Amino acid sequence: MRRLALVLLPLLLFGAFDQKIFEEALQRAKKEQKIILLEATSPQCHYCQWMERTTLADPEVQKILDKHFIFLQIDVTKESLPLGLEWSMTPSFIFISSDKKVLKKIPGAWKKEDFLTILREVIR
Repeated sequence: MRRLALVLLPLLLFGAFDQKIFEEALQRAKKEQKIILLEATSPQCHYCQWMERTTLADPEVQKILDKHFIFLQIDVTKESLPLGLEWSMTPSFIFISSDKKVLKKIPGAWKKEDFLTILREVIR
């Protein structure tokens, strides 16, 4: 999850989503053969906060995220999603290949085991 902090730091410092950050994530995904995982989130979203404290903080989930994904959280109250993507609720998780293809969109908050199942389905 340290990598997550490095990727998110510019978002936290400057507020607006920077397309350059997404392009860098795409390059990194291509180089490391990983999938980009965007989380559409909101600071007022109870379920986003719950996911952050529980599922996303779980060591087993973090291990899979670090190994297979470039994880970006985007505050949809302040910034738009890249590629003209849309979200229906927060949290929403959007899996994107390094060639900008949307692989899967999953709205909602998930318990650890269910989220691990989703992650494993995407990396197959």
